[in-house]
Amino acid sequence: DEDGPGADLKAWDVIADASVLSFRTRTDADGAGQTWLRATRGATTAISTVELLTGGTVALTIDTSQKISIVSASTTASLDILGPNRTNANEVGILRVRSSDAFAIDKGGSISFAGLYTAGGVAEFGRIYGAKENATDGNFLGYLGFAVGTGGSPSEVLRLNSSSQALF
Repeated sequence: DEDGPGADLKAWDVIADASVLSFRTRTDADGAGQTWLRATRGATTAISTVELLTGGTVALTIDTSQKISIVSASTTASLDILGPNRTNANEVGILRVRSSDAFAIDKGGSISFAGLYTAGGVAEFGRIYGAKENATDGNFLGYLGFAVGTGGSPSEVLRLNSSSQALF
């Protein structure tokens, strides 16, 4: 009963039509609000997309092939992140990868590239990482490293240090 006791405690609605199931926050008496989760049924699939919305705008989409789009409406990549160019020194990049370790030399974010090397075995073929160049508290010096597979764990083959030197 929307008008009875506890009606003011209702925080969200579940709305279903022929092909869309939506979860919506209730922000006023007539039930208007913002949809924050939407699942769409395809013609031949139980669910074709799941979307997470913020402020009424799609922020994240997962499609039937488990591809993830962040801000972008659709993608052919496994992960597609759309954002404005970020080249200003005061901005963080479109994608930020960081470690959770305490600060120390050689600690920082990394991206690994891996695949099957046998019918059932996965190997890491390469890695890109940005790390702290020293263990000095408050020091921002860092480096960008590149590692490639050499028959086991990838080994560093190139490092660009904070002095813009390429070390092989």
